[in-house]
Amino acid sequence: MPNSVTSHLLLKELITPLAHVATANSHLSVKQVKEHLFSETQTIHSFEYVYVLSATKKLVGMVQIKELLKAPNQTLVSELMIPEPPTALVNKSIEIAANRAIKNGLTELPIINAQGNFIGVLPSEIILKTVHKELSKDLYQQSGIMLEDHEHTTFSTGTNNSINRSIKSRSPWIIAGLFGGIAIALVIHRFEMVFAQNLIYVSFIPLIVYVANAIGVQSQTLYIREQSHSTSLNTFTFLFRQLVESSLLGISILALMVSISAIFWNTTFLGFVVGFAMLLSTLVATLQAILIPYGLIQFKVDPAISSGPFARLLQDFTSVGIYLLVINLFVV
Repeated sequence: MPNSVTSHLLLKELITPLAHVATANSHLSVKQVKEHLFSETQTIHSFEYVYVLSATKKLVGMVQIKELLKAPNQTLVSELMIPEPPTALVNKSIEIAANRAIKNGLTELPIINAQGNFIGVLPSEIILKTVHKELSKDLYQQSGIMLEDHEHTTFSTGTNNSINRSIKSRSPWIIAGLFGGIAIALVIHRFEMVFAQNLIYVSFIPLIVYVANAIGVQSQTLYIREQSHSTSLNTFTFLFRQLVESSLLGISILALMVSISAIFWNTTFLGFVVGFAMLLSTLVATLQAILIPYGLIQFKVDPAISSGPFARLLQDFTSVGIYLLVINLFVV
């Protein structure tokens, strides 16, 4: 079994083939299957499940070997098997297959061909490596590190990567953030007179940005997770629900800000302005959090990229812009 995992196809060399997998017919007894297993220990490489096949090599069920060993000898395999177990086509990506195995609590996943014939299993070590690779990749992308060679399970780190390559992979996001921050500073500068007369409002900018980002990241993480594990997700139904939840959170924050403002600054107006800006910012952040990965998925781009610094910079810019508009509306 090769050590590397390719991320495009379930190549046959990554599959434990049918010849090395424990199989049985449904009419066999536990005793007969045990005898077969003991006689084929040299050729069988997979000892997680016994795969129950029809006469035409179609997968009709599977039995955990530990359950088989505990069952009475006279029990039929058909009484123990999990009928119609989840499978993956051989031409599907490894990520889809690995996610399907994890979702269904399987340590191996049966693989079938286009004709529906059972041809082997995706072994547990490949499933674990794939899940580990995807988690690592997402963590790198959320940090803004886009690796040139992310088809391999081994990611570049500070110890095995050259300084030039490391700087090359990190600098675009830092430069984008630099110019984005300058743009935000220029926008804030246009409201210099407003802030000069109402200095207290400046101190709430980090809070506005944080709350919007926090809710946006939560919504985006939930959406990407649903996209990974669901085949029937309706994006716009999901978006509507997230907007409802964000609205309730925003209204709660607005009420809390009004109360806090009354206690610490002896005015409810300050809390209303800040809280209302937070409400609007959370709604817009939720829209961005769902629609950006949705758009990327339509263009066949990894949605994990959308949770990187560029998208967060967009949320920051939008949140500050909304806050300034609210101040302009209610304060000026």
